Amino acid sequence: MSAPSQRDKFLGVGLVVAATMAFATSDLLTKLVVGEINPFVIVWCRFVTFAAMTLPFLWRKPVVSLFQTQSLLMQSLRGLGALGSAILFTSSLMFIPLADAAAIGFVSPLFVVLLSALFLGERVTPAHALAALAGFCGVLLIVKPGSGQFGWTSLIPLVSALCWAVALICTRQMSTRESRRVTAAFTALFGLAGSSLVLPFVWAMPPAHTLVPLLALAIIGTLGHVLTVAAYTYLPASRLAPLSYVQLLWVTGLSAMFLNAWPGLWSLIGMAMIVASGLYIATYRVKM
Repeated sequence: MSAPSQRDKFLGVGLVVAATMAFATSDLLTKLVVGEINPFVIVWCRFVTFAAMTLPFLWRKPVVSLFQTQSLLMQSLRGLGALGSAILFTSSLMFIPLADAAAIGFVSPLFVVLLSALFLGERVTPAHALAALAGFCGVLLIVKPGSGQFGWTSLIPLVSALCWAVALICTRQMSTRESRRVTAAFTALFGLAGSSLVLPFVWAMPPAHTLVPLLALAIIGTLGHVLTVAAYTYLPASRLAPLSYVQLLWVTGLSAMFLNAWPGLWSLIGMAMIVASGLYIATYRVKM
C-alpha cells in the first residue's frame, strides 16, 4: 500500500479534528437538555437521526446484502455495547460535569487492553499494563473516591466506557470478515430497535424550547460519525486514533465557555494522565 500523500494527510487529520468538534458540540447540547428530557428519549432521537441520515447512503444493490453478516453474535454484541454506552454516558451528564464525564469516557482504550488479554489472548507488555494503570489513576483523580464530592453516579461514565470497549473488541474480531458498511448498518439497527423498546415506558413530549437543541445534537452527532468514516478513507485508523483526544480539549473549552464549568487542578491532572496513557496504548502496538 502506497504512503498517503500530503493532501491525504491534511484531509484525514482535518476531518478527524472536525469530527471531534462535532462530537463535543453534540455532548454540550446534550448536557444543556438532559435535565429536561429523559436520557432514553435523547438516545432514541440520536439513533433515529443516525439511521435516517446514514442507512440510505449505506444501502446498495442487492439491498439484502446490507444486513448479510457472518458474525451475527459479534454484530449483536457490538450494537448492544454501543447502545449501552450511549445511554449510560447521556445519563451521567445529569449528575457530573461534562468535561469529567468525557475524560472518564476516554478510558475505553484501557479496557480494550484488559479485554484483549482476557478474551483475545493478546499479549500485554508491562509498559502497556503500567499505562493502563496510570489511566485508571487519572480516573480516580477525577471522581475523587473517599471525598465528599464522590458519588456512585461518578462511575456511570466508567461503565459507559466499558460498554464501548466491548463494542471495540467486537469490531476488532470482525475486522477481517465484515465490511464497515454492514457494521454501521447493524449499529444503527440495534441502536434504534433497542432504544425503541424502552421508549414507550419513558416517553414524555420534550418541552418546546428543547426541540431545536435536541434535533441539533442528533444531527451534529451523526455528522461527527460521517466525518470520522470519511477520514479513514485518507489515513489508516492507527494514524487517526490518537487525534480523538482532541475532543477532550473541545469539551473542556465549551464547558468553560457555555456552562461556566472549569475543571479543578486534580481533574486536569487526571485528564492529562488518561490522555497520555491512551496515546501510548494507541501509538505503541505490541508485536505479536
